[in-house]
Amino acid sequence: MEKTYWRNIIIFKEIYLTSVEIGDLEYVAYSLYAYSYTAYFSGKSLSILEGEMAENSKILKQIKQEMVFYWNEILSANSFKFNKWL
Repeated sequence: MEKTYWRNIIIFKEIYLTSVEIGDLEYVAYSLYAYSYTAYFSGKSLSILEGEMAENSKILKQIKQEMVFYWNEILSANSFKFNKWL
């Protein structure tokens, strides 16, 4: 199962890069969130993931993808709280 998560993380990064290249901001947003979500549940280090999620939120805000921005913020807040709890 773990291999599937990591493969998906790589795929979401590729989708992100392709979407940026062709200018599809909606898929830029979805791929950033899918990356964060999948990395979170794959067991990626929360301290590393927090920084990545913050960067993703910054990008989502810049490209004005409000709904996905809030999804990412909720996931990021959960990650932050869980990391502090550990």
